[in-house]
Amino acid sequence: MNGFDEFDFFFRNTGSALEIIGSLPSSYFHRFPELESFVMATGVRCADENWAWIKSNNYSRELLIEVIKFFEDRSLQFIWPVFPGSGVQMGLDMDELGLLTRENFSAMTFDAVADSYVIEPADIELDVKSVLTSEDAMLWADTNWKGFTERGETPPEFVRFARYAALNNKLRLFFGYVENEPAGTCMLCKCEGIVISHFSVLPKWRNMGVGSALMNEIMAYNNSVKNRFLVLIATKQGKKLYKKYGFRNIADISIRSFSDSV
Repeated sequence: MNGFDEFDFFFRNTGSALEIIGSLPSSYFHRFPELESFVMATGVRCADENWAWIKSNNYSRELLIEVIKFFEDRSLQFIWPVFPGSGVQMGLDMDELGLLTRENFSAMTFDAVADSYVIEPADIELDVKSVLTSEDAMLWADTNWKGFTERGETPPEFVRFARYAALNNKLRLFFGYVENEPAGTCMLCKCEGIVISHFSVLPKWRNMGVGSALMNEIMAYNNSVKNRFLVLIATKQGKKLYKKYGFRNIADISIRSFSDSV
């Protein structure tokens, strides 16, 4: 790999994906240009997603306080993935300032040259389609929202987000159908590699092979475009599935916030 830094590659790609997503309506993105290697973004506001990403060799407590003020001034719910590259001191400062560790996620990567996988026959027949029309986007948003939140009606802001995402040539939205009924979704973001996000399966179809069938399609698509690297952030539940397809854990990410009720 000649000095290739997997974690740095993961960070660049995930940060680029957040920037693309943050530029869509109903989202928000901000950079501090005077701070090297610092990216801040929120996801879809109606989904209460706000993210700050720090990977700085020049971390200071003053920087952390400045970022906290930035969020407080906008009355935004605050969630923070803490990356190891930012150093131990930032974690200690976050503890002192009252930022609570909520959950641990895994930064994972797949290298098509170094890693291998076998596409296994899916336990369920899944028809996978791309989102191409405004109606597709509405259905994708509804499926993805209910797959993640299982609460209430899909907000119109999230539908608008999906419609604009479908028009962005760096994003590709996929559906998984079972017997003509939506069962799961995912989004692929083309950066230096491909970032997998918005991967969800409706509660009705979980533990029936829908996730594996969607991953089969993603890996087949990755081969077809001759992309080398895939990166993603995995929950504890999703990690087992991704490992099955050859993804490797390269770092643990602690999610922090001021509230334990987020």
